[in-house]
Amino acid sequence: MPQSLNEAPSERPIPGMRHSAIRIVIAGLVDSPEGELGPLADAIALAAHPWPDMAVSAETLRTIGAELLPLRGMPHHDPSEQAIDRLLRLAEALHHENLGELAESFSAAAESAQDHPSASTWRTVSPLRDDREHLVVDPLGLRGRMLREQVGGAEELLAGGVGGKEVEATLDALLVSAAMRGSGDVARILGSSEPGITLGRLFSALAIETPWDSFDVFVDLLDTRRRDILVSRLFAFEDPDTLEALGDRWGVSRERIRQLESRLIGSVEERLSPDLKRLARALVAGAGGLLPSERLWTAARALSAGSRWPECMAAAVLRYGGPWREFGSWTASVQAAEHTIEVDSTIRGAADAYGVLTGQAADLALEALPLRRADRDDFLRSALGFSKVGDTWVIRDTQSSRAAAALTHLGRAATKHEIADLANLDLSRLGGLLGQMAGVVRADKERWGFVEWIDDPYEGIVVEIEQRIDDHGGSVSVEVLLEELPRRFGVAEVSVATMLSTDAFVVEHGMARRNHSEFEGRDPSSNSEAVLVGAVWGERILLAERHLLGYSVKVARDIAFANGIRPEDDLVVPVTGFHREASIIWRRHDPTGRVDVGRLSEVFRALGCRPDNEVIVLPAPGGVEIVRPENLPTAPEIHPPAASDAGVDLDFLDPLTELLEGH
Repeated sequence: MPQSLNEAPSERPIPGMRHSAIRIVIAGLVDSPEGELGPLADAIALAAHPWPDMAVSAETLRTIGAELLPLRGMPHHDPSEQAIDRLLRLAEALHHENLGELAESFSAAAESAQDHPSASTWRTVSPLRDDREHLVVDPLGLRGRMLREQVGGAEELLAGGVGGKEVEATLDALLVSAAMRGSGDVARILGSSEPGITLGRLFSALAIETPWDSFDVFVDLLDTRRRDILVSRLFAFEDPDTLEALGDRWGVSRERIRQLESRLIGSVEERLSPDLKRLARALVAGAGGLLPSERLWTAARALSAGSRWPECMAAAVLRYGGPWREFGSWTASVQAAEHTIEVDSTIRGAADAYGVLTGQAADLALEALPLRRADRDDFLRSALGFSKVGDTWVIRDTQSSRAAAALTHLGRAATKHEIADLANLDLSRLGGLLGQMAGVVRADKERWGFVEWIDDPYEGIVVEIEQRIDDHGGSVSVEVLLEELPRRFGVAEVSVATMLSTDAFVVEHGMARRNHSEFEGRDPSSNSEAVLVGAVWGERILLAERHLLGYSVKVARDIAFANGIRPEDDLVVPVTGFHREASIIWRRHDPTGRVDVGRLSEVFRALGCRPDNEVIVLPAPGGVEIVRPENLPTAPEIHPPAASDAGVDLDFLDPLTELLEGH
């Protein structure tokens, strides 16, 4: 190995264990004749972590970093083969970057490993088990030995193991990695799929004192009662016992348990605080400041896997890593929580009126969350209550927000089916929802979009006819309407003709104009379904299933007019005998030529009505009354149609028939 690899390390932007520290760990795990595998193990250690202890330029770091990641790639059926391959690839990459001297160093290491007689056959029984029959996986997934003079500048191995700052740095790096991976198994910490040994057993074999040692000694030396308080209350991982429960268990007062607990806290702070703070720092560094609570608990358990009291120690590590703040099923450190709240405020401020996140500002705010990208979606949904439609986020999960997000995601006018499918909304209610959303208009009969997307929004056939009548000075050709509206808005020609036949328009000599004439009501007695109850006219209505589900009933215009209701009235009035309100709407362009009376489904059900039952509906400006014929005190006065109208129900003329007949 070149001498430069053992020079004092410089500060590097890419963190990880130093090469010399890895070699120390290997030295403590080897059970083979002294010096036999030195060059091979040295080469494999370099390949496992190719950031040598030498002053290297940022260019070199970028080259190595682009080729390999530290602590990965070593789990392999033949570690020496993998090491040789990695060293050669590194040498080639460095050579292309004109870093010839360092490239030669890696090439030489590869040749040294390749020429070693044990390169493809070395295996050994681990010294970490008494039965010496179980092959374990050490931190790098390999076994070997080094010459003592090659161990990172250390002059000698200490009695029973090794030590020094290098080993402390290695332990800290392994603790962070344990928290990151949620495992206390050394092999898995370093990326192997095969189980190996725990961190505790590793450093026990190297005679290195660890935080678990001091914690276990502390707990073991406690008397039974104090240990119970520590384990079941002070450092209980879940659902700590109450003071009352502990007092009952030990036959003492609640106050006595509190006193013992207070003294225990002082003892822990005095004797265990440095070690617990060390593990807590590793917890935050490895697990991150903001993560799912379950993952944080797993990380704390991983850091405590070397203890004989792992659950108790995990709770202690969590306590010293805190205080924590919960966001639903997520947990954050104080610093991460403050940053998250700031980012959350920025994100919400970047949303539009419907809570949709659009634009670069929103993207930058989302990226600023202290999260791994793979976790971001779950955090936004479960912790902040955001919702996602396609690839568009909204800050609240409402129907209107989801509909707006669907349109934003599509980026164009879309049909109700497209919006409902993408936003997971009820298609039958979507039309009404879109019609109430400010800034959302119809592009045509089928498609909806944001108003800024659409030059001429579709406002319905009637309004479109009225606009063209006004634009043409008061009248417009029917032929023009029947050609332009279907072509522009996708409506059927027969629908345009139907609307032209309603009371809202007058068609004469092929020209259409608004109907400004006053409505002239006929005598309601000409309607065979008309009923006079007192001084108010009503109409017999045969109920259908739809009326019990919320659909309006319709009464003849002549009956409504006789009671004082007028064209274009839109009224909300009380229902006689009920704490309910009904709506009365007279649209002159209604193709049925009738008046809607709505909001009566609950009244019908309260009266015990069923489909095919008959009721009498009496609409008036002061209120609506619903009467079942059998409940009238006397038989209602029913007026047969006048002789001149016999056989013809003038209120039910088909508008299309009228149009074809020239009416």
